[in-house]
Amino acid sequence: MGEVEVEFVSAVSSAAWITRKFSLRKDGKERFLTQLSYEAWPDHGVPLTSREFLTFRHHVKTVEEQEQATGPTLVHCSAGVGRTGTYITVDRVLDAISAGKKSKDLDLDFIMADLRNSRVYMVQTLSQYEFTYRAVADGIRQKLKEAGGYTLSRKMKEFLDEDTAKALEQQKDEDLFHEALLKSTRAALRASTKDEINAATEDTKDLDITRNLTNLESRVESLVMTGSEVNLEKTDGEPIKDLVRKAKDLKDSKRKEREAEKQAAADAKSAELKRNSAARQQEQVKMVKNAAQRDADKFMNKMTKK
Repeated sequence: MGEVEVEFVSAVSSAAWITRKFSLRKDGKERFLTQLSYEAWPDHGVPLTSREFLTFRHHVKTVEEQEQATGPTLVHCSAGVGRTGTYITVDRVLDAISAGKKSKDLDLDFIMADLRNSRVYMVQTLSQYEFTYRAVADGIRQKLKEAGGYTLSRKMKEFLDEDTAKALEQQKDEDLFHEALLKSTRAALRASTKDEINAATEDTKDLDITRNLTNLESRVESLVMTGSEVNLEKTDGEPIKDLVRKAKDLKDSKRKEREAEKQAAADAKSAELKRNSAARQQEQVKMVKNAAQRDADKFMNKMTKK
């Protein structure tokens, strides 16, 4: 068959993933391969946020378009089931929505069953199952926002605006939670060395594909994998309770600030409406007085002529 020569070309790091390029040569022919490595997605867990996941998916689609990919994109993780199945499920649903045609791929449960007919454990954990629905919902919101809602009825536009506002509030709460959880952030990622690749390979020998991460454990691992310093030392319950209290206090204070800003805006708008109403009333009174004066002047003119 002959040997294939592989040469590393480049690596570009972002906060959560690395884009690597390789050159493959065989029998005088050369092809280029792009690897998109989602570094901040923990095994058995989910990405830090659906926003981060959808941004990564958009990056994948952009690379496919730029490189004019004609074949399928290979998706894989350590075991090729949990994270792989989660990505493929969301990707298939959003692709079906973009196609704008009736399809079985609009049904998440159908896709998961279809994937599991080909490979066991696809979408492996409960947190991954829940994440697929959240990511699809946020993906639909993005598509409706990009479309501008031109084809929607007034009632549907109102629902979309209300739903988007709720989603933004949830995103702010998530950001506040991560802010309280972090001690400090180091967002520098680098391409894996040969030793790190060998170590990762060694770690997969005793891979436990039945392990599950809770939502909090998954978030902590995601933060650690992006280079964030999180205190994971064993401790008693009081510091943990204190951390939760601080996170809740931070969320409450930020929420109160937003509510105060909304109330101030509402009060300002109400005051403006009252001023406008008073001005209109004064104008109406002035018009009535002017009309009465004109009638009185006409009457006096008639009496003078007589």
